[in-house]
This record gives sequence, structure tokens and C-alpha cells, in this order.
Amino acid sequence: MAQWAPMETSQPQADAHAEIDAALRVAAREGKRVAVVFGSDWCPDCHAFKKALGHRLVTPILEPGFVVVHVSVGNRDRNLDIMRSCGMTVGSGIPAVAVLEPDGSVIAAQRDGEFRNASTLLSVAEMVTFFHRWAPPRAQAGGADRTDAGGPGSGGGPGGGGAGTGGGLTRPR
Repeated sequence: MAQWAPMETSQPQADAHAEIDAALRVAAREGKRVAVVFGSDWCPDCHAFKKALGHRLVTPILEPGFVVVHVSVGNRDRNLDIMRSCGMTVGSGIPAVAVLEPDGSVIAAQRDGEFRNASTLLSVAEMVTFFHRWAPPRAQAGGADRTDAGGPGSGGGPGGGGAGTGGGLTRPR
């Protein structure tokens, strides 16, 4: 079973950029995508989301298809450059997820706080739908076709995530 790194504000994250870079290398080697989960330890919805990532219905999709990196936004004052590079803002709510290809290009980014009410409104089914939609084709259970534009999670509804920005995740210089 995968280990999920805590989202801390009490101890600063060593280097979120380096953690994402390492995850991108692993994803390239293993044919996966990177799920960047933005959150913080003061956020009850982030704790609920983190717990749901280990749910028995979520892990069969998450583990074979994604390298998960938790990025702390602190008190809405850390790693905001990473959120911006994904086309996201902390003001839209956390937890929030961006999905990256191994080359760093953003293919999905939650820009409307889709998971921000994880402790009360988010269902495991919504998480399954989101991660199933963005899993690499080989990691999809049963060979489901990701091109089903009319299926659950397409568009701006819960778990939809929206389209990528077309750009890659880059460090500000």
C-alpha cells in the first residue's frame, strides 16, 4: 500500500519543486501520471481527502496510475507559484489536485474547488471518477475508454477538473 506524505504547516516542506521533479521521473519510468495534491495540515477537508485517497475503491485506480505528491500551501502562503503554474489559485479552495504528464505538462487542474468540501460533501465515487478519468490508459481497469466525452466527470462538474493549461509545470526563474 502506498505511503501518503502528511501535509504540514508546522514543518516546512523541504522542497516541493524537487519532490515534484522526482515524481515526474518516477512517473516517466513507470508509465504513470503525477497527481499533485495541494493542501495543508490546518484544513479538515484536506485530512478527509487524504484519508479517502487510501479508500479501498480509490487505491486500485490511484496506485497503478499515479505518483502522488502532497504539496503544502501552509497558511495560504507557501508553494503558491506551483499552484499558479498549474493554473490554480489557493483562493478556489483546498484540497485541490493537478494531474501532470511525466513531461510536466498539466492535463487537469481543479480551478473551481471541486474537492474543497471533502469532509462533508465529497463522495468516494467522485474521487474514483476523477482519478479514473485522468489515469493513463494502461492503468484503467477493464480497458475503459477515456475518450468518452459524455461520461461522468467530463466538463466542469464534480471531478471534471477542467482541461489542462497546455503548458508545463515550470519553476519561476
